[in-house]
Amino acid sequence: MKELEVAWVMQNVDVIVAAAHQISGAASMAGYGALAAAAKRLDQPDGLDLVFAKSHVEFLRREWTATRYLAQQMVENSSETVAPVAH
Repeated sequence: MKELEVAWVMQNVDVIVAAAHQISGAASMAGYGALAAAAKRLDQPDGLDLVFAKSHVEFLRREWTATRYLAQQMVENSSETVAPVAH
């Protein structure tokens, strides 16, 4: 990794770890396992691998995009309708 990339990761490690922790927990609760697993790789405050951090961030970005697309498709293709309640 280039020196600038390492410097950026080192300056932003707290933000990366905090965001990854939030995404990991929320994705896990929502059942998005691939996204949760991608975030979990960065959710390591004491052992974040700086050499692979940039690729992990990119992988997380791709999983996030894919999960958002999947969620949008589920909403758009939902066949459930709300029936009126009879009194």
